[in-house]
Amino acid sequence: MKKIFVALTLMFSMVSQAVVYRGIESWADFKYEHNSAFGPLALKYQLGSRLREMHSVAVGVYDFSLTGGHSVTDTGIGSRGNADHYTGITIPQNSIVTKAWTFVNQGLAPNAVSLAFRYTGASDLLAFTAATTLTTGALTAGTPDGTVGTFIRSNSAHRVNAVLASAEATAGKVFIFVEYVTHE
Repeated sequence: MKKIFVALTLMFSMVSQAVVYRGIESWADFKYEHNSAFGPLALKYQLGSRLREMHSVAVGVYDFSLTGGHSVTDTGIGSRGNADHYTGITIPQNSIVTKAWTFVNQGLAPNAVSLAFRYTGASDLLAFTAATTLTTGALTAGTPDGTVGTFIRSNSAHRVNAVLASAEATAGKVFIFVEYVTHE
């Protein structure tokens, strides 16, 4: 009986390994792979999952076709009304934003438009950038660039918004990527 149990255990182990090597097919497989990569002790304490939950990259978008092109008349923070365009990202409380960057899927129009992304203050993720720089396919580094001096810390949850200035947009789709870690 003991030999049958050992054989079944080995067979189950081999099947489990095959699932992991074939590709991650479920959240449970992902968690197992992520935790077991650090060794048996890390698997026991779920170290990989804890690290993954603490470090995140959120992706949001300013899309003219969804939110329109209202702008502020100056390059300040403006009202939090129609000048702010919600990107779909809310960074949770007790977070530190470490990096931000943008990818332009569709260039902004007209050329007089400037775009910024903000988290806790005026244009703190990406300073106001001219539409002529934000052309289709462009990658632009944000203000937090991975160095400690540029990190942004907040104890409360904040939405990431796109802010337009100088003119009203008539087209454009810009993705914002925000890398952050959470703490207690």
